[in-house]
Amino acid sequence: MKTKFKSIPIVVLTLILSLVGVPQIHAAPDQMDRTSGSENASDGLGRIAKLDAHSQDNGETSIQVASSRIMQYTAFKLSDPLRLVLDISDMEDPGMARLDRNRGLAKTIRPMYFNNLKVLRLEIELREAADYNIERPDNKNLIIHLRPASAVKMAASEPIAIHSPVEEASVQMKMDSTASSEKEAKEDEILNASKNIGIAKDQEVEDHCKPLLDGEKDKISLDFQGADLANIFRLFSEVSGFNIIIAPNVTGNVNIRLMEVPWNTAFDLILRNNSLGRECFGKNVIRVANFTTLRDEEIARNEAGREKNRADQASRLSQAVTTEVVRINYANIVDMAANLNRMIVNLYQGQEAVRASVTVDARTNTLIITDIPPHINEMLKMVRTLDVPTPQVMIEARIVEVSKGFTEELGVQWGLTGNLPRRLNPGGSDGSISINSPTGITAGNANGGFLVDLATSSSVGAGGVGGFDIVVGNIFGTMNLELQLRALETQSKGRILASPKVTTADNREARISSGNRIPFETTSNNGGTAVEFIDAEIELTVTPHITQDDYVYMTISATRNGLDSAGRTVGTSQNPILATREASTEVLVADGATTVLGGVYENTTTNTKEAIPFFSKIPVLGWFFRGYQDSETISELLIFITPTIVKKY
Repeated sequence: MKTKFKSIPIVVLTLILSLVGVPQIHAAPDQMDRTSGSENASDGLGRIAKLDAHSQDNGETSIQVASSRIMQYTAFKLSDPLRLVLDISDMEDPGMARLDRNRGLAKTIRPMYFNNLKVLRLEIELREAADYNIERPDNKNLIIHLRPASAVKMAASEPIAIHSPVEEASVQMKMDSTASSEKEAKEDEILNASKNIGIAKDQEVEDHCKPLLDGEKDKISLDFQGADLANIFRLFSEVSGFNIIIAPNVTGNVNIRLMEVPWNTAFDLILRNNSLGRECFGKNVIRVANFTTLRDEEIARNEAGREKNRADQASRLSQAVTTEVVRINYANIVDMAANLNRMIVNLYQGQEAVRASVTVDARTNTLIITDIPPHINEMLKMVRTLDVPTPQVMIEARIVEVSKGFTEELGVQWGLTGNLPRRLNPGGSDGSISINSPTGITAGNANGGFLVDLATSSSVGAGGVGGFDIVVGNIFGTMNLELQLRALETQSKGRILASPKVTTADNREARISSGNRIPFETTSNNGGTAVEFIDAEIELTVTPHITQDDYVYMTISATRNGLDSAGRTVGTSQNPILATREASTEVLVADGATTVLGGVYENTTTNTKEAIPFFSKIPVLGWFFRGYQDSETISELLIFITPTIVKKY
C-alpha cells in the first residue's frame, strides 16, 4: 500500500510534541517522512537566527536554518503542489515574510506559525520533484539538501554497497510487574491473540485480520525513544491508512529502532512485545487491546452464543410434534430411512430424540416421519434431494463379421503413430501419439501407423482365433456407421451377426452376448453318455457412468469363446477344443458417439476330398481318381459400441 499525504492534521503535530523523544520515521518517496533531533529541548522558546537558500551548479539547492536553541523537528513531503514541510517545535513567531527564489529547486519558502502549538512551519515550494536530505552540523543548525529526482534515479542505477542497518528494540511498560518466565510462556499466544482467544486448540477460527495484514506491505523505518504506546499506534494509522482503535487500558512506553521493515511486521512485533492482540472489523478497522481483555471478550461471546443455542434448542423442542407421510419413488426406501435417522441424531445434537421417529411401510413404499415441524422440513429437503430418477444409458452393440482388409474401407485404421496408454491398449506400452497417414495392415505391429492395429501375429500367422486390440475413440457418427455396414453386406464383404441393445442405469453393469451353444458328449459314472451344452459366444459387459458434461465413461470387458479353428479335438468322443480370448478397457465417449473393439480373427480351414469308389484305391493309379481342395478363410469380428443417454422429456 502506498499512502500519499496531502495535508497533516494539527492533531498529528500535537501527537509528535507529546512524544518524549520525537521519533524519526523515514518512508519511501511520496510518503510521510518524519525526523527529529536526538537531544531534548531546553526551557523557553527559540527563535530563528538565520534562513537562507543557495543554488549550486549541479542543480542542487541547500537551505540553511539556524536557531537560538536546540531544534526538534519533523519533516515530510506534500504534493499538489509539490512542497517540503519542516515543523520546528517550541519556537517563537519569527514574523518573517515569504522568501522568493528565482533559481534552483526551491521556488518560495513561506513561514507559518501555529501559536497554540508553538510550532513554526517552513513550507518550501518545489519547482519539480525532488528528494531531500537533512544535515545537522550541530543542535542549533539544520541544512536541507534538495536534489532533483532524476539525478537520484541515475545515481541509484550505479552499483553501490549497502550495509544492513542495526535493529534493536526494547520495551518499558507502565503495567503491573510479572515474572519474566510467565511473559515468555505467553509470547507465542500473544502474537496471534486475535486468532485463538478463548478458543480450544482443536477448533479453527477465522482470522478476520488475515486479509488486511497478510502479505508484503510498504517498508518503514522507526526510531522511538520513550514514546507513548497509544501514540505509536496512531502513527501506524497514518502510515497504513487503517482506522486503529486503541482500548483504554493500552498504556506503556516504547523504545524501538527498526529499519526498512514492512509496517505490518513492525505492527505485530510491537503487539507481541507488549502482550497485546488485535481484532479486525470490515475492511479498514483494527482494534488493539490487551491479550487478557480480548480473551475474556471472546470467552463471553462464545458463552453467549452457546446460551443462545441452548435457548433456541429448548424452544424448538417444546413445539408439538407432527407426522408427515412421504412416498418414495426412486430411491431405496431402506437406505433413505437410514439417512433420515442419522439426520435426526445430528439435529438433536446428541440429545435423546424420544419423540422423533422414521417408520418404513414396505407395502406402499412410504416413510412415516414424526418430529417437530422445523426438523421435518429439513428431512423433507433431504428426501427431495435424494429421491430422484437414476440416469440411464442405452448401450447399442453391433457385432460385424468382415473379410480381411475391409476394415480399411470402414475407416477403422486411423492414421496415428506412437504408443497408447496401457489401459487403452492391453498388452501394449505407454507413450505418446502423433498423426500420420494410414498405411496397410502389418501383422503384429502394434505401433505400425495406426491407433487401431487389428491384425496380430498370433491371429493371422498361427491360425488361431486371435486376440483383441482395443480400439478407443469416436470414429464417425452413428448414421454414417449404419450406411457403411449396409454397404458392406451389399458387397458381400461381410455380414452383421447381431445388433443387441440394452438399457441400464448409471453405474450399473449391462451384459450383451451373441453366439451358439455347442453340445458335448460326456460319460457318466455308470458308463452311460450324456450331452452337455457349452456357450460359444461373444460376451460384452459394459458399466457406464454419466459425467456432468454428458459424456459416458465406460468400463468394457469383452470375451470371445469359439471352436478351435484347426479342428483339434480331445478324448475318444472327439469333443472340439474351445479357444477363449478376453480383454478389458475403460473409455470416455461423447453421448451418441461410437467406439469399436477389433482384432477378433476367425481362421476357417476347409479340407475337401473327392474320390471315385474302388478306382481311387488302386495303388499309384488311384491318384488320378482322387481330388483334394484345401481352403483357408480369415475373417474379422468388429464390435461397435454406442452409448446414448436416455433423456427425460
